[in-house]
Amino acid sequence: MKMLDWADDLILVKQTHKTDDYGNRKAAETLSTIQANKKDMMRNEFYQAAQAGIRPAFLFIIHPFEYDDETIVIYEGKRYTVVRQFQRSDDELELYVERKVVN
Repeated sequence: MKMLDWADDLILVKQTHKTDDYGNRKAAETLSTIQANKKDMMRNEFYQAAQAGIRPAFLFIIHPFEYDDETIVIYEGKRYTVVRQFQRSDDELELYVERKVVN
């Protein structure tokens, strides 16, 4: 079994809403940088996802204790939407992401 190198910086985006002094709801984001292991999608996984209407770009393996159901990640300056997650083991969580085109 190949050891993971955890060499990729992945930013998790936690979205919350706050109310200002006038009662207006405003979106706020908290960014957390974690170490991940990026994997390119295997051809079979890519086509299976496409049949389900998903266009995944990457698979990231992260530590589950660092993840709090964030739906947006930033990798190399680009925003991606988390489309699927899968718990591989107690120490590894897979995040499948697709390119976020529109906010």
